[in-house]
Amino acid sequence: MTIMTVGMALWLLLLGLLVWGVIRWRIHQSHLNHQQGAYIHSNPSAHEILEQRYARGEIDETTFDHMRAELAQTGASAQRLSDHTDHTDHQDTSIPQ
Repeated sequence: MTIMTVGMALWLLLLGLLVWGVIRWRIHQSHLNHQQGAYIHSNPSAHEILEQRYARGEIDETTFDHMRAELAQTGASAQRLSDHTDHTDHQDTSIPQ
């Protein structure tokens, strides 16, 4: 092989490694973004839900202000829904009287 052929082969190898690295990096970034997005959006606070309902037009401004004041008074806006949600199945085992 001539020096020019070896040089061209090395450049092609370098280009192939670069393309491979970029593809692997993008797949990794996509996976991380998906995991973070799922975590961030899975448990909105009560205040975030209230803002979303107002933005969608489900509630009017008066209702929004009233509910926001109630949330501020109870401190519920700082709590996550997962704090109140139990994902296990419960059956009533009490004896009726």
